[in-house]
Amino acid sequence: MGRSAGTPLEPEDPPAIGPYELVSRLGSGGMGVVYLAKAADGQRVALKAIRRDYTADPVYRARFHEEVSNARKVASFCTARVLDHGEDRGRLYLVTEYIDGISLEDHLIEHGALSPSVLHSAAVGVAAALTAIHAAGLVHRDLKPANVMLTLAGPRVIDFGLARSTHVSSRHTNAGMVMGTPGWIAPEQVFEGRTSPAGDVFAWGSLIAYAGLGGHPFGEGDAYVMAARARSAPPDLRGLPAPLDRLVAAAIHPDPARRPAARQLLLELVGAADEPAAQLAATKHLTNSWNPSDFPMMPRPPRPMPPDRTGQMPGPGRPPRRPESRAPHAEPRGPQPPPAEPRGPQPPPPAERTGPTPGAASHVPPAERTGPKPGMMQPPPAERTGPKPGQMPPPAERTGPTPGAGRVPQQPPAPHPERTGPVPGTGLGPQGPRGPHPDLTGPVPHHQTGQGPIPHHSTTGQGPLPGYPPAKRKRGVFAGCMTALIIVFALVVVLIGVLVWVLRPSTTGEDGPVQDGKLRFAVTSTKCPKPAKSAQTRTCQIGVRVSNVGQEARVLYPGQQKLVDEDKELHGGTKLLDKDGKEITPIRIEAGQSFAGALVFELPKELAPAALEVHDSGLSNGARLNLG
Repeated sequence: MGRSAGTPLEPEDPPAIGPYELVSRLGSGGMGVVYLAKAADGQRVALKAIRRDYTADPVYRARFHEEVSNARKVASFCTARVLDHGEDRGRLYLVTEYIDGISLEDHLIEHGALSPSVLHSAAVGVAAALTAIHAAGLVHRDLKPANVMLTLAGPRVIDFGLARSTHVSSRHTNAGMVMGTPGWIAPEQVFEGRTSPAGDVFAWGSLIAYAGLGGHPFGEGDAYVMAARARSAPPDLRGLPAPLDRLVAAAIHPDPARRPAARQLLLELVGAADEPAAQLAATKHLTNSWNPSDFPMMPRPPRPMPPDRTGQMPGPGRPPRRPESRAPHAEPRGPQPPPAEPRGPQPPPPAERTGPTPGAASHVPPAERTGPKPGMMQPPPAERTGPKPGQMPPPAERTGPTPGAGRVPQQPPAPHPERTGPVPGTGLGPQGPRGPHPDLTGPVPHHQTGQGPIPHHSTTGQGPLPGYPPAKRKRGVFAGCMTALIIVFALVVVLIGVLVWVLRPSTTGEDGPVQDGKLRFAVTSTKCPKPAKSAQTRTCQIGVRVSNVGQEARVLYPGQQKLVDEDKELHGGTKLLDKDGKEITPIRIEAGQSFAGALVFELPKELAPAALEVHDSGLSNGARLNLG
């Protein structure tokens, strides 16, 4: 297995940079060009040559050396190690471990969404990589499908060229410069310039949704359009398997304070109680479950077809056929397999949430095939009808038995025992010889994944049934439409009522024990002493007793618990203490067991606590306990 070794070097590329011989181009971007290179010992490495205009900027040079120093701190688990860096003929370069595989972006373009098992393993691997990055005090800032490699050993996160320490100021980032790739940048980065590990968690959620659904959860657009959607429009995550649906929704929460940390995601994904155990569990999970044969790692050559199968529209004497033997989202590529025996008009097949059939995409060299850019998906070629990553499946009407819709009637086909010609009143004529192929599919649907309603079966183009006078039929259609509207309105009212009831908080402002999900909480003490005059914040310690009333173990995360101040602002927990006052990691509470300890919060010194909002998980509605 292996990914393409890139494209040949271009005339302007040097034969070597520093002690590294350049072999081919792996890609290029706004920061420079990435080469496949060979070290003096013959080892293959990835060399990132920074653009000369950046190298000439003293501010960027300082940031570059700072970032390389930071990147060397990252553990190599599920990441690409930084090996070397330097400067050659006035050009900075960075050398990392060469990861042999295929990028997640290329795989999705060529083969569609990941299967649930592969998707879960990818989620574990990327969460483990972010955990290692954040443990070193760094943020990646450019996590996207192109920076996740699918390898024999599992998923690996690459490209730390934008990594930055969380403990240093952004003095090396130009004013007004948004670091990252549109579509994968958290809204607070776009609108406020705030960079934090929570931004990487947002990118993780968007990436896993993209890989599982075959489309970006916030559709397409520039950085500001997509960031605005992320703040105001809840994404459509139907189709993601559990528990990823719940974790992704938490990860892309508009409020960064409400997103779980990467280590919390990892703990939930592998069912571990602490971070060291989670790393071991992640290693074991990927060793046991990651099977590269679950998905094709290299482009498949097109399957040869018999020369007499042209894929053209049927000629005279042969009725139009529906592609019943082909998946609804497969993309026709010239020769097609022989069709099933025509049986007259058939109901359209149900739409599926899948990407293109594996092997259907054309195999273009990686440097030339950019695919759908994150945040600005590539439009499909005119002859294609299948969905791309970033698009919802087409409505079923596209394969319905209405060939010739909107075309001028031509010569009718020869009679067929199961066909009766065009339906009266539709304006549709029978298909002539070798009619235009694109009209079979109808218009490309507007809605993208995460935007608008799921496409539904349509009856557009089907006129009144034979034998009905047009006037009576119109009155019947009007009455039917009014009845349908009344029914839909009634269903919407009922649905709103159900949603209001389901989404209500478990309890609000209770004084006694409250329950959220399978965890029951009780406050045992409240300590919130006045801070010193010089202090900026006050520390509040809330004693709690948490009982697991469910049938499965649960993990109590301090960051998911919120202290509500007098101004109704929420403040996430910063620490979890045991009954002796010692700080501990998130605690696993077995079914039927309880935990007694304390949660620690930091408040503005002038404010007092009003309530404690407790959560079973990052997605739960929460319940509140009064503290007054």
